[in-house]
Amino acid sequence: MLCILCGKEEATEGRLCKSCLASTISLSVPEFMDITQCPKCGSVMIGKSWYRGDLIPRIAKAIKKVIVLNNPGFRLDISSVSEDIDNGNVKAHLKIFNGDTLLREEDIVIKLKITKNSCPTCNRVSGSYYESILQVRTFSHEVTDVIGEIEQFATKFVESAEGSSPTSFISKVVHQREGVDIFLGKRSDALKLSKIIMDRYFSNLKVSKSLAGMKEGNEIYRYTYSIRIFNLKLGSIIESRSQKFVITGIHPQTLYVLDPRNMKRSVLKRSDVFDENWKILDPSGNLKKFIVLSSGHGESEIMDSVTFKTHTVKLETGEKELDLIQIDNNIIVPQ
Repeated sequence: MLCILCGKEEATEGRLCKSCLASTISLSVPEFMDITQCPKCGSVMIGKSWYRGDLIPRIAKAIKKVIVLNNPGFRLDISSVSEDIDNGNVKAHLKIFNGDTLLREEDIVIKLKITKNSCPTCNRVSGSYYESILQVRTFSHEVTDVIGEIEQFATKFVESAEGSSPTSFISKVVHQREGVDIFLGKRSDALKLSKIIMDRYFSNLKVSKSLAGMKEGNEIYRYTYSIRIFNLKLGSIIESRSQKFVITGIHPQTLYVLDPRNMKRSVLKRSDVFDENWKILDPSGNLKKFIVLSSGHGESEIMDSVTFKTHTVKLETGEKELDLIQIDNNIIVPQ
């Protein structure tokens, strides 16, 4: 059957051909769209929610809501959006379908009416708001490189979380003599960070809370996630209950040690280390570099790179150099 309008093309739906069906499309596109932008961080409120980072998917969704098609049977898709908030406009490429058939494409420009208003996150930051503290300390009670590593990681973690959650922010960072305190706007961020740190470092976590106030008759608490990280080097010597141990391996879940009196190896758990009183006898580590002269049959002949003294260790390797622990005349292979 031919189209009842043009009489030239085959009719599809409603006795009209594709071209004539497309000519019946009427779009109602608003001239302006209202948005609110935070002057401090640049985040944008679309509808009733604030967003940061990539705004394109949010703007595309908002545009789709304000455009009206005269035929509810047609489907409107927005294939691309470009926003220029600074110049006050947004451009979009529209595609209109009847089922799976593309009927029409059109480019539109909508002007933006921008209202400047501080977002809730910036209001909280300026008011020093926080829900939790990530408190990072070391086993040696000293600030070492690991403190800086965790502070940098926490900053990047929160920055990446801000795009999906405007309530994710760092209120302030306080450097202490023995570590760092990171004040976080969202309690769940502190919880996630502490779990990641525990998975990466041999460490201990304690959680405490304090009453911060009342809200709608409910008690509001602030949480402190106190993490102590084992920061000693391989070959360091520690003591507990008059028993000395050489650290031969450091892993997130376990600490490998050796008794220098009998060269017996053992494994310590987190509770063995962080719940006991330990003395640090030698924190410098006793690692030395050795040159591998030969290796095979489960053994290696090695030479001290400084004294040129040779030793044989029970270790087969393809490496040319090894970092090993030396206690007196004993050469210990790290675990």
